[in-house]
Amino acid sequence: MQYLERQIEGEYAMHNRKFKKMEQGLLKVIDETEAQLKTEQQVNEAVKNHLEVRTREINDQRKERDALKDQKVATLDEEREQIMSDKQAAKDECERIMHLIAEDNEERKRLEEEDKKQEDEEKAKVAEKIAMDDAARYIQGRWEWFQVEGRFLAKKSKKGRKGKGKRKKKS
Repeated sequence: MQYLERQIEGEYAMHNRKFKKMEQGLLKVIDETEAQLKTEQQVNEAVKNHLEVRTREINDQRKERDALKDQKVATLDEEREQIMSDKQAAKDECERIMHLIAEDNEERKRLEEEDKKQEDEEKAKVAEKIAMDDAARYIQGRWEWFQVEGRFLAKKSKKGRKGKGKRKKKS
């Protein structure tokens, strides 16, 4: 019986060693897997931390860019409004100047017409004066002619009238 017990114990020990060896192999695999898992967790944590930092940096940069963009947009809007108001003021000024030019043109036309009217009146006066001077010279020349030659021609000759008397009309 002792023999059988020892034989069973030997077989049991042999199976025990085999299982122990298998258990040792499995524990080794588990330890390696745990080490690998731990490494992967550390790498994952490092990547996760890096991504969070990078995400924060990118978000901060995006916020800065958005703020800068909003500032630029506001500045451009102000400039646009200023340009539009300047454009409107320039348009109003242009209209005012065009109105003044039109008024000035009308005034010039009126003044030109008045000047032309005055000039025509002066020309008419000058022409009338020249006509009067011509008439006066003509009359003066005729008077001088009359004084020199015409007086003798204008005298009535009384020759042949004496003794004739009035003649009666025959009925």
